[in-house]
Amino acid sequence: MAVTGTHLAPGGGAERIPLQIAAFMARKDTPGVAVVERIGDKVRLTGAVTTTTLLEHIIGGS
Repeated sequence: MAVTGTHLAPGGGAERIPLQIAAFMARKDTPGVAVVERIGDKVRLTGAVTTTTLLEHIIGGS
């Protein structure tokens, strides 16, 4: 996945996604991002990534 604008685009490998989300959050100065699923013209909110959960994931917290 590669961060493009305000979404993740295919390419780059799953292990890079957390760091790409962190970079996006730093650029936009936001404490969280929405996780959405797009099917055709419909968009469904499936979750969120917060600064806390992202840091826990990256540094191996609980």
